[in-house]
Amino acid sequence: MNGHSPVIPADSASPATSHRLSWQAVWRAYQTASVAVFLKPAGGRGGLSFGVRQCTRLERTQDLEAVTGAALERAEGERVAFLMAFQPDSCRGLWRGLPPGLVLVPGQWVPAPGEWPQQSGPEMAAWRPLRSRLRPEHADWADRVRRTTAAISAGQIDKVVLARRLDLTYDHPIDVPGTVAELVRGNQAATVWSWRVGGQDFVGASPELLVSYRQGRLQTACLAGTLIDGAVGDGGAWRDKERREQAVVESYVDRAFRTLGLTPVHSALSEVHQGSFRHLTATVEAKADSASSFYALLTLLHPTPALAGEPRSEALQWIRRQEPFGRGYYGGVVGWAEATGEAHAVVAIRCALLSGPKAHLFAGGGLVRGSEPDAEWQETGAKLRVVQGALERGGADGWR
Repeated sequence: MNGHSPVIPADSASPATSHRLSWQAVWRAYQTASVAVFLKPAGGRGGLSFGVRQCTRLERTQDLEAVTGAALERAEGERVAFLMAFQPDSCRGLWRGLPPGLVLVPGQWVPAPGEWPQQSGPEMAAWRPLRSRLRPEHADWADRVRRTTAAISAGQIDKVVLARRLDLTYDHPIDVPGTVAELVRGNQAATVWSWRVGGQDFVGASPELLVSYRQGRLQTACLAGTLIDGAVGDGGAWRDKERREQAVVESYVDRAFRTLGLTPVHSALSEVHQGSFRHLTATVEAKADSASSFYALLTLLHPTPALAGEPRSEALQWIRRQEPFGRGYYGGVVGWAEATGEAHAVVAIRCALLSGPKAHLFAGGGLVRGSEPDAEWQETGAKLRVVQGALERGGADGWR
């Protein structure tokens, strides 16, 4: 076995006719497809895949370069998209039956319009869920955070990212196009995506670049630490806790570049504003001879300390013991490769798995020495509300 195999045959519909379809018609085709993707890169226009020439199951990150290279040969100048789970064993529970990774060769990419479609129905108040459930609940979460910070204080580990999940049930199927539109409107500087796999939709708006390759240069963003505008106790100043959280990520990224024999150049530490969030970030880049370095660096970086912790192997073991669910594609990789040789990948955060009337939202917080349960609960709750707000506004706006 080589770890990857075609799992979805080519669609019977001819992509040649897709340019005559309206944006709404293409979205309808998306929602009836077995596999389809919408992608809007940060700062870019984006587009939606129409038809499937081939969709290949990916078992290991190490196989991504070979599978993507073969896919680009079939893509005839079109973009190839890929999706990977947090870890190969993460697709359990809600994610059961979904593959650890996929590489899609679409029949065609339909460019997004300059402006999003107008609402097709009367504007209403935001949807409200019929039921909601948090996993873990507050008291249980606080216990898990305290156990983690105790292990950090004892020197067992430096940093761990713990996630929690919000399950929502509405009274009718979630409006995926409307949700995506709201994510785009509210997160202009983020990469927004929707992957449709097995009748479910994995959607999100990530502010975090994992790695990109363009014009002979590799670049990644070392983003960590969070302040929330208007939060109680947020005086607007970065504490030592957030600075240490970001420094762990940047140190790890530096070592990954040097492992590949590359000379990393670090930018000064700065602040990036994403919606109501502020994060500490620094870019690291280096010259690279070919796109192969993109895949090599991605393999070394994924999952980064920003989503797992440090040391990585100990952090991953801790996460498996402490989290009461599988992460699936949350914390994984959403990426694409171009016929020009460019390639890009973002970390799959600010995201949800949608299935009919149900939505499962995920958010995590980086725990280091000095982390406090209530502050982490507030931070992860604010992250969950990014996608929940898009779900409820998108459904009420009547984008169908």
